[in-house]
Amino acid sequence: RSRSVATRTTDAHAAKLARRALEATKQSGAAWAPVIEPVAELPQVAAGASGIRWLADAEGSWPDAGGGTPDAVMVGPEGGLTPEERERLVAAGWVPVRLSSAILRFETAAIAAAAWIGIARQGGTDE
Repeated sequence: RSRSVATRTTDAHAAKLARRALEATKQSGAAWAPVIEPVAELPQVAAGASGIRWLADAEGSWPDAGGGTPDAVMVGPEGGLTPEERERLVAAGWVPVRLSSAILRFETAAIAAAAWIGIARQGGTDE
């Protein structure tokens, strides 16, 4: 949060992203729609999810399509997470995953995460 460039990530912004996700799901005929959670502080996010949790991180490993699908994906703010924030999330069980060879905007990172999850739900890239 300390590296956020803008204050665009409000509850209204999250609602707009959720509407876009639902519209894209309907348009594509996908079987599932991502859930966009309300804006929350890092301690709530770190402790709030369970199961497989991905932390979108340019320094992480590539997702393992055969390793199960995440129950949650966290994308950081513009400017990225601080080292302390990243450490806190990793300590809470979030797995750093690289979603692209480029650094992505938070909106694009969420789309890339949904694509990786779609691949994992289909059993990997060999199908």
